[in-house]
Amino acid sequence: MKSCTCLSMFIFAFVLASLCSAGDKVWCPDTIKVEQKAIPPSPEWSISYNSLPHQLEMVTFFSGPPQENASLVFDEKSKIKGGWAITWNFPRDSGGYWLRCSYEGTRAELSRRLPDSVSTCQITYDDGSRFASGLPVIQKIECR
Repeated sequence: MKSCTCLSMFIFAFVLASLCSAGDKVWCPDTIKVEQKAIPPSPEWSISYNSLPHQLEMVTFFSGPPQENASLVFDEKSKIKGGWAITWNFPRDSGGYWLRCSYEGTRAELSRRLPDSVSTCQITYDDGSRFASGLPVIQKIECR
């Protein structure tokens, strides 16, 4: 019975450690909900709102906070089956690196500082699907 308890505790510790490290995963949410308020140009016009979420459209990496406008150019671009893989490398920098997520149909953006442990990020794009803006659809964001 004692070995069963130890095994259970080991499994619990492993699952807990996995959940904690999953919290550090760097990614952009696929969609965001945005509340807008429009003002009609005259009383003849009425306003309605659709309930579609705003899809992730673009990812930008920055040296320092995005407000400083120091966006980074990718280090490598490679063709993969069905799309492209774009890679950014982040050498140690005391100012840190930031990720900004931009969404289709809105000016609202999400930003966050990358954990100092992140040294590279790769974005995979779908070559066959594009947004109305012409940007390719993001398939995956992977940072290590």
